[in-house]
Amino acid sequence: MAIPKTKNISNAQEPTEGYWAALGEFIHHFSKVERMLHIVLRQQSGADARVCKAVFSGLRNDTCRDYINRVCDAMGRSELKARLKGVFDQLGQISAARNAIVHWGASTLEDDSIVAMNEFLAHTDEKFRQIPLSTVILRSMIDDLIKINIHLAAEVWKMQPADSRNPNLMETIGPTLSSAWRYKPPQQSPLGKGNPNRDQVQPPQTGASLPTP
Repeated sequence: MAIPKTKNISNAQEPTEGYWAALGEFIHHFSKVERMLHIVLRQQSGADARVCKAVFSGLRNDTCRDYINRVCDAMGRSELKARLKGVFDQLGQISAARNAIVHWGASTLEDDSIVAMNEFLAHTDEKFRQIPLSTVILRSMIDDLIKINIHLAAEVWKMQPADSRNPNLMETIGPTLSSAWRYKPPQQSPLGKGNPNRDQVQPPQTGASLPTP
């Protein structure tokens, strides 16, 4: 298996302080989205708060997404499910990157680039994966997590009584809701077909940061 070469610990260049700060902020915003998913699930289910705590506590974000979709199917809320599809698809991509970071760890390649890869777990070439990491990439995912949180908060807002809503909220967050996603997941290529470092390098991502809700 042609695994990309990494540096020895003694020779590896430590990521910059900006990278570590972005990584911490990424984890922070990921947890905020997980909390908001639980709020949406509880609201859409219509169950008593005590029942929700008993039944839904401990659900991870992928299961929360699945449950919300199942509730939409059961309650005939096809419009809500359609609105959330793009949000959930993007969150799924970011969740995959998050899982790679948390469970595989980060490695420094010979060109000083940083990746999370499963070379010690992949039992076949087809199972090998690597996720490029950098401060820019983390910032792109952070902006998308902020946008996802706003999308979910908007759905919570729509379920509130009309007289308790902020009438200007949708106008304020409209530009964020309609903005494009920033994080673009890398295309994974089987090992042995070209240079894996070259095939899976993610181009720099640019774009203005979204406001924190």
